[in-house]
Amino acid sequence: LYSYSFAPNPDWSTTYASQPEILAYIRCVAHTIQSRIHLNQECVSAQWLEDQDLWRVEFLDRATNDTFVRHSRVLFTAAGFLDISKGPESITNIQEFGGRIFHSSHWDHEVDFEGKDVVVVGNGASANQLVPWLLKNTGLRSLVQVVRSAQWIALKDNQPIRKAHKWQVFSPNATPFAQKSYRLT
Repeated sequence: LYSYSFAPNPDWSTTYASQPEILAYIRCVAHTIQSRIHLNQECVSAQWLEDQDLWRVEFLDRATNDTFVRHSRVLFTAAGFLDISKGPESITNIQEFGGRIFHSSHWDHEVDFEGKDVVVVGNGASANQLVPWLLKNTGLRSLVQVVRSAQWIALKDNQPIRKAHKWQVFSPNATPFAQKSYRLT
């Protein structure tokens, strides 16, 4: 299940929640931790202080140009490659295609899939959510998914979560052991 360890969600409807369900959860959690989120901040430097076993991290507030320093025991850079989507421009002769093209991270809500032939390139986490949704909800005529290799991470056995199970794992009376062990399955 998609949940933060500090904010378990007892309201998931299925093992692999839909995008609207995940978005609602993220918005709820973001609201509760909003005071800890600082936007428009640039990390200028990070230095390991050996004698203190701490990171010294300097930030620039891009709105005010003020700089400030924070110290922490752990530093996550989180500047990975997933923030830059690989678009269709890398597909040979894509400019000759006459239909609509967009990346799932830049969803085009104006597209009407009714009666259309759709091609999905890739099989990452987004495709794992959007392909079943497209097939079930849009009335498209056909869907072809082009992948480089099969998913080998885990089977997607998407089952409804039973009320009794929700009570065992997510109720206020649930033991921390039950909650943590469920997250590991």
